[in-house]
Amino acid sequence: MNRNPKLLVNMFSKIKENKYLHSILMLVSGSAFGHILTFLALPLLTRYFSPSDFEVLAVFVAITTLVSSAACCRFEIAIPLPKHDKNALALLLISVMSASIVTLLACVLIITLEPWLVQTFLLSNTVLYLIPVGIFCAALFNALQFWATRQKAFRLVAKTRISQSVFGNSTQLISAYFSIPLGLIIGQLLNYSSGIFSIARFLVRDNWRCLRALSCKRLWFIAKKYDQYPKLSTLEVLANNGGIQLPIVLIAYFVVGPEAGYLFLALKLMQVPMALIGGSIAQVFYAEIAKSDAHQIAEITEKNIASLMRLGVGPIILLGGTLEIFAIHIFGDAWQRVGEIMVILLPWFVLQFLSSPISMIMHVAEAQRQMLYLTIFGFVIRIGGLCTVFWLGANSYVEVLGVTCGIYYGICLIVFTRKAKVDHTRLLTLLKLPAAIVTSSIVLVLILRGVFL
Repeated sequence: MNRNPKLLVNMFSKIKENKYLHSILMLVSGSAFGHILTFLALPLLTRYFSPSDFEVLAVFVAITTLVSSAACCRFEIAIPLPKHDKNALALLLISVMSASIVTLLACVLIITLEPWLVQTFLLSNTVLYLIPVGIFCAALFNALQFWATRQKAFRLVAKTRISQSVFGNSTQLISAYFSIPLGLIIGQLLNYSSGIFSIARFLVRDNWRCLRALSCKRLWFIAKKYDQYPKLSTLEVLANNGGIQLPIVLIAYFVVGPEAGYLFLALKLMQVPMALIGGSIAQVFYAEIAKSDAHQIAEITEKNIASLMRLGVGPIILLGGTLEIFAIHIFGDAWQRVGEIMVILLPWFVLQFLSSPISMIMHVAEAQRQMLYLTIFGFVIRIGGLCTVFWLGANSYVEVLGVTCGIYYGICLIVFTRKAKVDHTRLLTLLKLPAAIVTSSIVLVLILRGVFL
């Protein structure tokens, strides 16, 4: 009777002894809690806020996410690399300065184009001027998070992710109850910013003297030393996030009605299995392949694809295929379209779920230039496809987005497996059980849709 508790105790003690695995689990648990809380809050929010309100949030999040991802000119990703903390602090300060400049430029752009932006995207003046605030807060938190990671303050990072979700979602729920129109935007801003102060306090407490001692000469030297990051990585992150975020902005511009709001909610729902399962497997995958030879990398990649198929593809198909049946009951009468969109985008979600967790193979194989070309290709076909639909006067934006994203992630999966030198015969053997699980999920979805729709 006492065997199982002893096994659990031994398992947890082994995890604590393995510092790397313990750190991964801590970060994943913080992120997982945030996604689950957001998932649970959505059915309440959709009953108080309309699809049009969510469309405004979708445009706000898309713009702030896209710009903030490059606002630090990618100096922030170099923060963990220097041997000495003073150089890492210099990179952090350069990142904050870059984010400040980009934020000021965003303010100038909004002031200049304010009438056109208000008319085109139906955003209020208040929402427009909150965009630079969101850009700066998101960029600053990202830079501070890399500093905390450098200091191995993983518990702090996990806590900040939880606090972001708690403050963001609770603010949105409270504002929904009191019918505050800007509640979704304010909650999102708190989601960006609530972790800033705790990490900044941790930073300043231990490094105030070193920060004050940094000279302009030192900052210029460090900026020149790490100038490959703004030169090489900025374009990649803009292409990558542009391919994800710009379609939402374009659909909000092209389509009359809250189509972007429906799409935003559908994408938010699919982030849960992506984050909980795909994110965890991605962390473990990177840890394993970083110290493996070519033959081992191939085997590890095959096992990870099989794990992704077995653990995640079935739930994604069940969620995406049956949501149309329950959408009205879960989210309210105005949200039936979300279920329809989920069905259309299922191939995209499945292929992204399979390919994204193994994408780190490109960095291990030092194929960054090939990854850049692949990312630019994905950006071009997605944005080009939507612009073509607009030019032809059709109304199939979501369908074209689903097809182009499916093509892109399908090609990614092929490229990543080829780069890992996967043995496809061995992979097919590993996929027998996962394929049976996926097939069962598809059959169950078809039966449920046949009965209820």
